[in-house]
Amino acid sequence: MELKIPVNIHNKFEFEVTDATTGKMKQRVTAYNIVLDNYFSKLINNTSNAIGAISIGRGTGTLSQTRTGLFSEITSRSATVVTSVKAYPTSYVKKKVVFNPEEYVGEVITEVGFSGSTHALLTDSEGNPISITKTALDIITIYATLYCTLPTTLGVC
Repeated sequence: MELKIPVNIHNKFEFEVTDATTGKMKQRVTAYNIVLDNYFSKLINNTSNAIGAISIGRGTGTLSQTRTGLFSEITSRSATVVTSVKAYPTSYVKKKVVFNPEEYVGEVITEVGFSGSTHALLTDSEGNPISITKTALDIITIYATLYCTLPTTLGVC
């Protein structure tokens, strides 16, 4: 007997830009992404780094599942696990990276993704492109959450 169960995989990225001097939140951005075909190749081949690092970039364009990375990557950084929940129907893992004030000053961040696995452009709530310009006073913390949701009901064969 063969049982096919549809799985919904999606994730979001949350940027928190904090002033290093005052500790006050300057900007908060949430980005939703597409999962790249490459992610499934990594998953099938049991590649442990399918969501091991978070990449930021400065590019623009049309998102496509067939891409293998960002349009114009600035850097990629290993992510640490914040929390991991294994539950039915939704399991998830939340990871984070931090960019310190002295890093990537002057870069304009417009895209993000789990390296080679997912891809998102930064947009406002209406879908308009936005960016984060990194200054020497900014601490940028990126939280990335990957969700895996199973259906709550299955059809009977």
